Amino acid sequence: MIVEVLVPLPFDQSFSYSIPADEIVSIGTIVRVPFGRRSIEGVVIGLEGVEVKGLKPIHGVAHKAALSKSMVDWILWVADYCLIPKGLVLKAVWGGSLIPQVATQNLIALNDAAHLEKVTPAQKKILSYLTVHAKPLLRKKIREELGVSDGVIAGLLKKGILRLITKPVPDKLLEQPALPVMLPVLSKEQEVAKQFLLSEMSAEDPCVTLLDGVTGSGKTEVYFDVIDQCLMLNGQVLVMLPEIALTAQWLQRFQKRFGFKPLLWHSNVSKAQKSHIWQAVLEGWPCVVVGARSSLFLPFQNLKLAVVDEEHDASFKQEEGMIYHARDMAIVRSKLCQAFVILSTATPSLETWSNVQSGRYKHVKLPERFKVKSGPDIQLVDMRTHDSKQTWISKPLRDALRRTFEQGAQSMLYINRRGYAPVTLCRACGYRFACPDCSAWLVRHKFNDTLQCHHCGYHASAPSVCPSCQTEDATISCGPGVERIEEEVLSFIPDARVMVLSSDHMAQNTQMQVAIEKIEGGEVDIIIGTQVMAKGHDFKRLTCVGVIDGDLGLMGSDLRASERTFQMLTQVAGRSGRHVEQGEVWLQTYQPESDIMKALSKGDRDSFFGYELALRQEFSWPPFGRLAGVIVSGSDEARVAAFVKSMCTKVPHLTGVRLLGPAQAPLYKVRRKYRWRFTILSSKETSPHAFVNAWLAKIKCPKDIHIQVDIDPISFY
Repeated sequence: MIVEVLVPLPFDQSFSYSIPADEIVSIGTIVRVPFGRRSIEGVVIGLEGVEVKGLKPIHGVAHKAALSKSMVDWILWVADYCLIPKGLVLKAVWGGSLIPQVATQNLIALNDAAHLEKVTPAQKKILSYLTVHAKPLLRKKIREELGVSDGVIAGLLKKGILRLITKPVPDKLLEQPALPVMLPVLSKEQEVAKQFLLSEMSAEDPCVTLLDGVTGSGKTEVYFDVIDQCLMLNGQVLVMLPEIALTAQWLQRFQKRFGFKPLLWHSNVSKAQKSHIWQAVLEGWPCVVVGARSSLFLPFQNLKLAVVDEEHDASFKQEEGMIYHARDMAIVRSKLCQAFVILSTATPSLETWSNVQSGRYKHVKLPERFKVKSGPDIQLVDMRTHDSKQTWISKPLRDALRRTFEQGAQSMLYINRRGYAPVTLCRACGYRFACPDCSAWLVRHKFNDTLQCHHCGYHASAPSVCPSCQTEDATISCGPGVERIEEEVLSFIPDARVMVLSSDHMAQNTQMQVAIEKIEGGEVDIIIGTQVMAKGHDFKRLTCVGVIDGDLGLMGSDLRASERTFQMLTQVAGRSGRHVEQGEVWLQTYQPESDIMKALSKGDRDSFFGYELALRQEFSWPPFGRLAGVIVSGSDEARVAAFVKSMCTKVPHLTGVRLLGPAQAPLYKVRRKYRWRFTILSSKETSPHAFVNAWLAKIKCPKDIHIQVDIDPISFY
């Protein structure tokens, strides 16, 4: 028998191997195969391989459990759709390396079929001990408890009186003691939504469903009840969150609701824990896995439910290396194994909303906050009338912050800009401090007195002398970041306990968790944060939110700029007043008359969706058309430019497809690589894949130049 085996290496092909007569394999069997001078683990994807002279046999079956047929189909689909080598997709399933091997332990049991022979006193001691306990016991424990040597046990094993059982070492994550649970009392609207979702999950072919609720409406509690039902049916559940570092509150709520912890999967989980989780999922254990993008590649054997929380979030798009959108890939994966998908959000992506409007997805809505009748009062502050050039916080927002502080409540200020200031320059000669490896300005970070590049990580001490004109102490900082806002707040509320939350100040998950506990414990008066504060947090004492620069996300030529700004500012505003009658939001803007600001102030999402979709439809942009990006990069600027020019001579002609570009990428140089972009625009009915494949087939790419394809791009940097 000859089989096709896919290996976790950057190849788009499988390899043929012969199967020894005593081995039984099928699609999805994990096998160990010779590959060059090494032995690696791959997966069988075909049973009718091509016979080649000198074909090597597999070394053997590596795991008792196999990948499901739907999992194998999904791996191949992802590779074809995202134009990724199939082996790289398998590598992601393997967890970035070979399959982790689970630590095992040896247990000893009485052999029911054994005929007792003459045994020594020490051996009798062991048999009596096992009879009393009536269950397999650890070999090590028997030796230690009875004071016998391992040779005594080995003798009984040899005679067949005892048998050896090898099992994985139990993991605390998988075998947890049951804790008391707190079942929430759902509102009428929540109960209706829950029943709708349960009904859809039980359908023969469940439809993707949007759980659409305003911030604070209790969407999480609703899908928790659906998870509970899934576990009662011994199913497996995947919950994907946009940023796993921000899930401390979510995990606490889960544990209170279910009495155990979910299985956590992200980059900070130890290899040993990942090994246990990977094996448990492969073997079909009923479980709930919560993770970021990479959790999607776990080898679920019995996936029944996938929840994509904050489905609109751009963090679900993997932008480097293997480019894919985890939300979209989760939908396809669930379709292949007939699992139910819940997309949960207060601000749906326009793609999801379009699918709801067309009837492709179903829709259940939670229009009101849980236990609170109204959302926050959103006030626009026209910064064109703000007279001070030295401050970034307007008088209305200052007054609101003081008032909230005096009332003993909490406030939050949002600005999506890390550090102290985005630009540092010399007032004597105008020199701007730029990254030597990227076409980006260095950001000043006052807390550690450095200038940093937020694209490549380059950093240097803040200089006292201008490197251009040699003038001393002439550097000035332009524009605000979170640190500068902190400085300003303390200038007019000096007694306030202020906490800055950004990825620089909260580099570790534990730091974020400690910070959240302090906020919940009332040890913080004013929170100043970047977008890490906009997702999923529920602070009971937070009644006032201020947005420092509401226009920041609208800069540039990104077609999704308005959509992302609306989503982010809606989420930020939603942190306010979740447990009081009405919170307040102050949104500082230089464009208060713009459609997006009017929609935000009125909470009129449908109007925003209406004019944004009309604009997209006019130009055939997604969701009314298809996009693909081709990014060309290399370290030799002239060679890259010449190669890009040569690519233009080989462009295929395909009806319904337009090629835009080439153009230098908005971020032209990153990590010493010069970047050019092409954008491919096709009609909704025409796939850009055929165009890209035909084009790349004509191109011979030099080794020092890299071509990357981004199907359905989210950003265009």
